[in-house]
Amino acid sequence: MSSRVLEDSPNAQLDKTILERYRNLPLKENVVQATYVWIDGTGQDLRCKDRTLDFVPSDPKGKRDKH
Repeated sequence: MSSRVLEDSPNAQLDKTILERYRNLPLKENVVQATYVWIDGTGQDLRCKDRTLDFVPSDPKGKRDKH
């Protein structure tokens, strides 16, 4: 990968302090972030979605345990 590609990347223009601001946000207890990843309809690309949950999912469908 050439350095020119990296210079033209929109990520190279982002202020890196923004990421730190989000990393330093307070986290609530008993809350988890789940990232769902799947192959899209073309069969070639990955897609993902994040969810904030108040429980730890016990299966990929994200359902609560019945204990």
